Amino acid sequence: MVKRILVPLDGSELAARAIPIAARIARASAGSMLFLRVVSTASEFGVYMDEPSPLMQEAIEEDLHAANNYLAEVSQSQALAGIKVDTGIFTGSAALKIVDIARSQDIDLIVMCSRGDAGIKRWVMGSVAHKVVRHSPVPVLVLRDSGEKSAHLYQEQERPLRVLVTLDGSPLAETALAPAVQLVKKLAMSRCCHFNLLRVIDLPNRYGGWRSLSSIDNKVLEQARETTDDYMQLVAERVRAGVPDTATVTTSIRIEMDVPAAIIDAAEHGDEKEVGGYDLVAMATHGRGTIPRWALGSVTERVLDSTCLPLLVVGPQELHSYGM
Repeated sequence: MVKRILVPLDGSELAARAIPIAARIARASAGSMLFLRVVSTASEFGVYMDEPSPLMQEAIEEDLHAANNYLAEVSQSQALAGIKVDTGIFTGSAALKIVDIARSQDIDLIVMCSRGDAGIKRWVMGSVAHKVVRHSPVPVLVLRDSGEKSAHLYQEQERPLRVLVTLDGSPLAETALAPAVQLVKKLAMSRCCHFNLLRVIDLPNRYGGWRSLSSIDNKVLEQARETTDDYMQLVAERVRAGVPDTATVTTSIRIEMDVPAAIIDAAEHGDEKEVGGYDLVAMATHGRGTIPRWALGSVTERVLDSTCLPLLVVGPQELHSYGM
C-alpha cells in the first residue's frame, strides 16, 4: 500500500510538478505527504572549513528561512485539500538526506523530478535523482523535464493509462510488477489501464559480443522466442489476477543487441503489437550496500538518462511492502 509519499522540493517550478501526481496518489490511497527541502551547506559547495564564514552562515540562514516560507505556502495549496501534509527542512547532501528520510519516516514512495534547481547548486549536487534511485529503500517515481508527459499520469483522459514493465527473466526484474500495479491503480482511478510486459533478449552477449543478429541461426532465435514467450505468458497471468477486470495485459518480446535502446524505443514509440508510446515505464534495478557507490545499473541508468517518460524504479528490497 502507498500510504506515505515523500516529495523532495527545491523551490523550482520543475520540482513542483511532482506535487499533483503525488497528491492524486495520496488522495486515492487516503495517504499522507511529506514535502522535503534540503538546503546546501558550505561543504556542498566545495568549501571546507571548521566554521562557515559569517557571510556563508548568513546565506545558509536566508536559504533556510526562504525554504520554510516556500514549504508553508505550498502545503496550503488548494490542490492538497483533504490530504495530510507534513514538511521538513534539512541541511547537507540532498540525495543522502532524501534516502535517510525515506528510511526513517516509513515512506512508501518517493515522487521527484529528475532536474531541479539551476545554476551552481545543480552543478555541485550532480544528478540527485540518480543517487536517490540507486539507494532508495522504496520505489521512486522519477518525472522528466516534460510536464506534458507527466501530466498524462493524473489528468482525466478517455484513453487508457498505458504502462510498460520491463522484464529480463529474473526474479529481481519481477519485483517491479507489484509496485507498478499498485501505483497505476491509484493513478488510473476510473480510467482503464493497459500493461505491456516487455522482454528484450540480448542473445549476442551469449553467442559472441561482436556478432550481429543476422549471424545467429534462425533456429536459435526462434527457440529463444518460444522459451521466452512461455515465461512471459506465465507472468502475464499473474499480473491479470491482480488488476481490475477493465485492465488489459499483453506481452512483447524483442531480440536486440542494445537493450536500453530497445526499451526506450518501445516505451516512446510502441512496437509491432502496441502502436504508440506509453505513459509510464516501470523497471527494477540492482541495489548497493554502501552509499558512496553511486553508479546505477547500466540499463536503468541509460533509460533514466534518455527517456522523456516518467519512470518508476524499484530496488530489490521492495518485497516487504507489495505483494503479487
